[in-house]
Amino acid sequence: MERRQNVRKVHLELRNQMSKDEVEDKSLQICQSLLASDWYQNETVFYLFYPLGNEVSLVPFFKQAKKDGKTIGFPRVKKDTMDFYKVEELSELEEGHFHVMEPKAHCERLEELSPVVFVPGLVFDEKGNRYGYGKGFYDRYFSKYPSIEKRYAIAFEHQIEPELKVLATDVPMARIYTEKAVRIELETKQQGVF
Repeated sequence: MERRQNVRKVHLELRNQMSKDEVEDKSLQICQSLLASDWYQNETVFYLFYPLGNEVSLVPFFKQAKKDGKTIGFPRVKKDTMDFYKVEELSELEEGHFHVMEPKAHCERLEELSPVVFVPGLVFDEKGNRYGYGKGFYDRYFSKYPSIEKRYAIAFEHQIEPELKVLATDVPMARIYTEKAVRIELETKQQGVF
């Protein structure tokens, strides 16, 4: 566990050292890649995250997806569970748990079981493994809804390690998108992804 914490700390520091312009430029590259992907037009429901600190900003993606008539959800945490709620405008978000922007109480809970879920994290490896902030919300969410296969990690290129030590409770990502487009695309047959 100590090694996991050290790896998280190193990557958080690397991300914190990025300039505002670098974050904006690379975030825009990632959003443009997502919007230009061969699967975007066919998908109708996307679960996003609002950036915390220097996380990738999906705001440009949100704005275009809303124009395109897509349904967008953002996560809200209650105790140790997380669910996604429909958001029409970014003004429907407010600061919630852990200073993360969350949908306000009036937002409708989404129960779509085949959304594209964009997943944040501190570090990922080339097998799709992920270290988040250590609270386990996404792992528990995906364990609760194992039919959700489109788990797409969103990260900067420097957040990729060759290999991470994982726990049985860690749920791997199907793809990782960075500013260099699709970093990996896993075909995890045992989980039925793709």
